[in-house]
Amino acid sequence: MKLDYSDSEFDMVVTSNASVYLEEAVRVLKPGGIILVAYSFGGEAFNKAKEEVNDLLNNNRLELELLKTSDKWVFILGSQGDVLGPVKNGSFFPANISAF
Repeated sequence: MKLDYSDSEFDMVVTSNASVYLEEAVRVLKPGGIILVAYSFGGEAFNKAKEEVNDLLNNNRLELELLKTSDKWVFILGSQGDVLGPVKNGSFFPANISAF
């Protein structure tokens, strides 16, 4: 699926509860861009699959910055390079994000 946007058009791509076409997300990201993938379901399976998620991102020229889960949601944050600084320690998300 080709997105109807030019190459390097966005600083950030966000997707929720949808299939992620990482090749297209990377194509439309500006250099140094970030991608946030959010699902309204979660669970331990995502934690167990962290290596596979990391490999999938790496295969699409992205680095896994954060994979945060609960039994109700998952957030996957990736970047084109180490551009996120404090995100890696988890401060990107509020402490009580499950309330959202």
